[in-house]
Amino acid sequence: SIELIKNSGLPHEFRTTVLPKYHNAKEMEMIGQMIAGADNYYLQNFRNQKTLDPSLANEPSFSDAELNKLKDIALKYVKNCQIRN
Repeated sequence: SIELIKNSGLPHEFRTTVLPKYHNAKEMEMIGQMIAGADNYYLQNFRNQKTLDPSLANEPSFSDAELNKLKDIALKYVKNCQIRN
């Protein structure tokens, strides 16, 4: 589906809600490779206040510095990467 979206000719963006439990530098490299060449990619920091999965209610979010490191990795693969709050 990523290739279909990238090749659709329609305006689009990719985004990932990142959670330390599931995302790290290695994961970001893999995601970057999957969406390589994308125009816009957004990282959204996980917030545990209103999660649909109660088991995540006590999980921490990334710090700003950690988010910026993930952004730097993504920028090796995409044209624009921003952090959404």
